[in-house]
Amino acid sequence: LLPGALMRVEEFFATHPNELWAVGWLRHIDEHGNAVRDSLGLPKLGSGHRVSFDELLFYGMNFGQPATFWRRGVYAVVDGFDQCLQYSFDYDFFLKLARLRPSGVIPEFLACFREHEGSLTAQNLSVHGQDDAKIRTRHGYAGHSTLKRAALRAWYPKKHGLSYRWRQLCELR
Repeated sequence: LLPGALMRVEEFFATHPNELWAVGWLRHIDEHGNAVRDSLGLPKLGSGHRVSFDELLFYGMNFGQPATFWRRGVYAVVDGFDQCLQYSFDYDFFLKLARLRPSGVIPEFLACFREHEGSLTAQNLSVHGQDDAKIRTRHGYAGHSTLKRAALRAWYPKKHGLSYRWRQLCELR
């Protein structure tokens, strides 16, 4: 977490009593703490925007778990994390939250995500993908037409691309 993140989260939930969970911005860093760059040389960031159930189901998690927060009571309402899932328990949990209500947004950098070869995700991409497929099935992905699934998977990156690029450029200052 970045300095002041928890204070900002507390302020957000105090001033947004109807929000159950919220997504903030995230910086990707390498094993030495340096900013990870994308193919354009811009800082790689976790998108912090209002996340809906459909977006999560059809596009996946394009926000950072370390910069995502929820009210304590909602954890029990959605039965918490599924302990049977090895890697994507957070994805399943966020789908359950989003089914109740889309996320709120805290438009500030709250955390960093360290990318390195030793991470569970990097070492086990195939198992991670299998978990994601199980979760999508559990939440009704297969019940939608192939056309709808393809259209939504293509649309969501375009929807958030401009604001994402703006935050990347601001990070260069």
